[in-house]
Amino acid sequence: MTSSSVPAFGRRMAGPAFAPSEIKVYQPNLSKQWRLCALAMVFGLLGLLPLSKILHWLSGGPMPDAQTFLAASCLLFIPFGILLAIGAMRGLPRLIVTPYGVKVERIVVTTWANWDSIEPFVLKTAHAGRFNKQVQSAYAPVIGSHVSKGPLRVKRFILPDHFQTPIGAIAAELNAARAQAVGGDASAPVAAAAPQESPVGLAEFKLPWVTFALLIILVAVFTFENMFPLAPGKELAPSIRTLFGMGALSRTAVLSGGEWYRLFTAPLLHANFAHIAGNGVALLLGGCSGLLHSTAAPEQIYYLRPPAPSDAAPAAPAGASVRVGHPMADPGLDTPHIMLRQPDHRMSFYAGSRWPSAMPDLVAALVVQTLRASGKRG
Repeated sequence: MTSSSVPAFGRRMAGPAFAPSEIKVYQPNLSKQWRLCALAMVFGLLGLLPLSKILHWLSGGPMPDAQTFLAASCLLFIPFGILLAIGAMRGLPRLIVTPYGVKVERIVVTTWANWDSIEPFVLKTAHAGRFNKQVQSAYAPVIGSHVSKGPLRVKRFILPDHFQTPIGAIAAELNAARAQAVGGDASAPVAAAAPQESPVGLAEFKLPWVTFALLIILVAVFTFENMFPLAPGKELAPSIRTLFGMGALSRTAVLSGGEWYRLFTAPLLHANFAHIAGNGVALLLGGCSGLLHSTAAPEQIYYLRPPAPSDAAPAAPAGASVRVGHPMADPGLDTPHIMLRQPDHRMSFYAGSRWPSAMPDLVAALVVQTLRASGKRG
């Protein structure tokens, strides 16, 4: 699709051409956002505990240890928590869908795209964290120019799973709205992206070369400390004079002497062999963690597709609109697992398979798609 007569979505949104019934707004999952905000603020407030020691050091007292500065770095979580709180109070992120395109209003930036500039949305499932938690998102490949700068640059319009409606149901409804705008099968199921390995570093370079380079530099500096000491020290333990002469951190030298370079040279120095061995092991564990891959087969995701419309003449739209409520489910059924009833009436689940969302959400989305495909909605 090389050209389009549809005006840019950003300008079209501001116009008066949309009827209220043509605009749909997906609200954010505020409970999740407030939990993240509270967690960020708690971590940020922990940084206030060592702040008195740092202020005492700046006024001439003894220099705190490294753990004090590390704890004080927790203060960086406070601005992040404030941004989350502002977004929650403003109802952001907010997803807006119109007959001409889609727009996502976030706390910092707003992205938008016209239907003629993106392909149908695809579901993507990733595994994150030490507990291998599944994180879902949806994205649409960009094929035109009527898109905001961010998605146009990465060639993808990405939707995170931050809304009250499950991301699978949102992707299905967006694809149906796109099909009505530019043509296509409005009842087609949402495709799932195949699991792919995320490339890290240089193309086709699988080793953590930055980690190895840093480790080589640290070993070289430690060797230099012991081979060319400025004063005698213990075996594999340079003296204080040697460390200071090679750029160790000192409050007086930095603040009074203006030797700010020590802020960058001090992390390269080590007091003894145990010090560099501990830091080297921690550096290797952090850098090589990306080389660990699970050999388990990926889960199979199954989707419910509405029945194809009949070839008969479409019925006239109904005079009233229909609101689909959220179905209720018994305990144990409100999960994305696919349940199987055994001949002896026992209930079990299929291994390695699941629905894209919990069964009540899946049924509600299927009802909406079936009504839209029937052509009888008003």
